[in-house]
Amino acid sequence: MKDGDKVNLDTTTEVSSEFLAEIQSQFELASREDGFAGKVARADETRFAIWDGQSEDGRKHEGQLGTPPFPFEGAADVRVRLTDDICQHLLDGYMLSWSRGSLSIEGSSMQSETLGSIRMYLNNLIYGEMHTELMHELELHANHTLDYGWGMLHFAWDRRISLRPKRLTLEMLREFPEFAELTQEILGESQDYYINYLRGEHSLSAAEAKSMVADLVAKGATEIPVKEVTRNRPCVTALRPYRDVLFPPDVSDIQRARVIFRREFLSEAELRATAATSGWDTDWVEEAVEKGKGKSYRPQDLEVRSGSYDFWDSKARAEQIEVVWAYHRGVTEDGISAIYMTVYCPAFTQFEGSGQKSPAYAEFDIVTGAGDTYPFAVHRYENVRRGIIESRGVPELTRTWEYEIASQINATIDRSTFDTFPPFEVPPEYGDQLVIEPGALLTTYNRGDLGFIDPPKREPSNAFNLIQALEVRVDRYFGRENKLVPVDITIKRTQRIIGSWLAHLQEVIRLIWEQSRLFESDERYAQVVQIPEATVPRDDYSPAITVDFDVKTMNSEMVLKTLEAIATTLIPLDSSGVIDRGELTRIALKHIDPALARQVTTSDKQASSKIFEEVRSETSMMFLGNEPMLKEEEPAAAMKLQALEAVVGGNPLYQKALQDPEARFAELYGKYRQHLEFQVQQHQVNPQIGRTGVAPGAPAPPAGTP
Repeated sequence: MKDGDKVNLDTTTEVSSEFLAEIQSQFELASREDGFAGKVARADETRFAIWDGQSEDGRKHEGQLGTPPFPFEGAADVRVRLTDDICQHLLDGYMLSWSRGSLSIEGSSMQSETLGSIRMYLNNLIYGEMHTELMHELELHANHTLDYGWGMLHFAWDRRISLRPKRLTLEMLREFPEFAELTQEILGESQDYYINYLRGEHSLSAAEAKSMVADLVAKGATEIPVKEVTRNRPCVTALRPYRDVLFPPDVSDIQRARVIFRREFLSEAELRATAATSGWDTDWVEEAVEKGKGKSYRPQDLEVRSGSYDFWDSKARAEQIEVVWAYHRGVTEDGISAIYMTVYCPAFTQFEGSGQKSPAYAEFDIVTGAGDTYPFAVHRYENVRRGIIESRGVPELTRTWEYEIASQINATIDRSTFDTFPPFEVPPEYGDQLVIEPGALLTTYNRGDLGFIDPPKREPSNAFNLIQALEVRVDRYFGRENKLVPVDITIKRTQRIIGSWLAHLQEVIRLIWEQSRLFESDERYAQVVQIPEATVPRDDYSPAITVDFDVKTMNSEMVLKTLEAIATTLIPLDSSGVIDRGELTRIALKHIDPALARQVTTSDKQASSKIFEEVRSETSMMFLGNEPMLKEEEPAAAMKLQALEAVVGGNPLYQKALQDPEARFAELYGKYRQHLEFQVQQHQVNPQIGRTGVAPGAPAPPAGTP
C-alpha cells in the first residue's frame, strides 16, 4: 500500500498510519451524523421535563426567562411527566418479564447430563453471581431503548486479580525441602539471598522484600502480598447510544457493521491501571494524558441535562481522557474473517515531533474468542424501518401529547388564578392602565369606582375531558390498562412489546453462555454444577435458549381466575395424568409470589424423595405398632400409595408381617392403605363422576338397558 492510499477496513488485518486515519475518519462520520445531538437532547428534555427558564414553583418568571413571560408574570409552567410515566410503565413490564419469565434451556443433540449441567451453570450465573449486576445493566439498557429507540449491550470476560496479604512464618517455609533447616539466625546471616528469593517468587520491590525478611528475622513471621483471582466471569455492560457507542448511520444489522466504536472516559489513574493490565504502550499513555485530558471530539454530544447541571462542564469530566475501542471485521487473503480491535485516543492520531510517523494506538489485536461475531447485542423499541437508528423512542412518540396536556393544565391553572384575583377596573383619574394579569389595573370609562373585572366564563371540565381523551389515546398506543380501552387490545399490544424484549434476552443469555464456553475453566465449571468429572462443553453448537412470559400474569386478578378455572375444570377432567401437577403448582406459586416460590418450591425429584421418605417413616412406625397419621386432605395420595407398595414390597419383614391378618401391623397397614385409596377416590375419581356421570373406565350398560 502506498502512502495516501485509502484503506479498506474489510480487508485490513494489520495496523498502519493509513489504517488509523481511516478509523478516525469513520469515527468522525459516526459522531457528526446530522440530528444525533438534537435527538439525544430532545429525548432527555422530554423524558425529564426540562426546558430553559424553568422555576421550582412551576411558574414563569422574567428572572429565569430573561424576557417578560407570556401571558403574564407568574403564569403556570407545569412539568407534565407523561413521557417518564410511559417509560416507567414499559420498564416495569420489561423487568417483570425478566424476573417472572420462564427460562428454558434445551438441546436435542446434547446428552441429558450435559444439558443439565449447562442449566445449572447458567442458573447459577444469571440468578446468583451476576444477578445484581445483570439486573442493573438490563434496567439501564431498557431505559436507553425507551429513551432513544435502541440500546446496546457489550459482552466480555471479566477476570480481575488483586493482592491479598497472607501470613508467612518460618514454620511454613520449613515445609519446603530447601528450607528444612532454616532458623532466624541462618535467615539473618543470609538476608540478601532470601530477599532475592522473595522478589523473584512474588514480584516484590527490593524495599518490600527487605522489610519482610527483617520481620522474619525479628518476629519469625511476616505478611506477604499474594495474587488472588477476585472475579472470573462474564461481564455485560449497557452502552448509552450516541455517547458510549457509535457506528455508521446506515447499519441495519449490528453484525454487518463496517466498524463499531465503544467510547469511555477514564481518569488518569484508571487509564494507567488499564494500560498496565492490558499491556498498552507506555509512550501512548503519556501522550494520551498530555493531549487528551478534558477533550472530546464532540463534547456537545456528551452533555447530560438534569435541571441546570451540565455534566460535561463539571471539574471531574474535564480531568478525564476519551479512549475509543474500535471494532472492525477484517478478512485475510485466504478468506478467513475475524474481529479486530484497535484502542486509541481521538485527541491525537499520530505522534507529533521528531518526525515520528508511528500510529498512535494503545492496542491492536484480534478479539479473543469472538470469531467473526461482534461482542454486542442491540435491542430496538420498534421495527418500522431497517436502520437501527431509525427506531423511535418513547419521547419522540409522546412529545406532542405531553405539550397538549401541559397547555390544558396551564390554561386551567391560569384561569383559576384569574378567578381568585381578577384585574381591577379603575376610573380614568387613576391614569391609563392596560395590563391583563391577576390583580392588575385596567382603565375603564364606564364606572366611577373601583371594582373587579368579570372574566369570561369557561368550564374547566372541557380541559379535563380533553386530557382524559388524550390519555386514552396514549394508553391504547402503549398498551396501558384503561377502562376505556378494550382489554384484548391492551393485552395484544403489551405482549408484542414484551415479546420483542424477551427475544432479545434470549440472545443476551446465549452470548453469556458463549463467553463462558470459551473462557470458563473446567475446574470451576465442575464446582458450580457439582459434578466432579464435568468439563465445559466447548463444542461449536449451543443449547436452544427461550424465555417465555404471558403478560396476562401481570394482572393478579386474571391469574387467580385462570388458576381457579384450571383447578375446578381441567384438573378434575385430567384422569389420564396429562397435567404435571407439580409443575403447575410451581408455576402458580411463581406468578402469585416469586420470592416465596424460590423459598418453598422443590424439584419433582426432591418432591418424590420427600414423599417416599414420609411413607417409609410412616410404615416403620406402623410396624412398631403406632397408629398412622391420617390427614383430611391428601392431594399426593396417589404418589403415597405407589410409595407404600414400593416400601412394603422391598422389605421381607413387612411382607411376612402382612401374612398374619391378626397382627397389629396388618391392621394398621390396611387402615392406612384404605385411607389413601379413599383420598384418591375423592380427589380424582369422584370429581370426574360428578361431571360426566360415570366413573373413568366403567363398563358400558347392557344393550336395551333404559
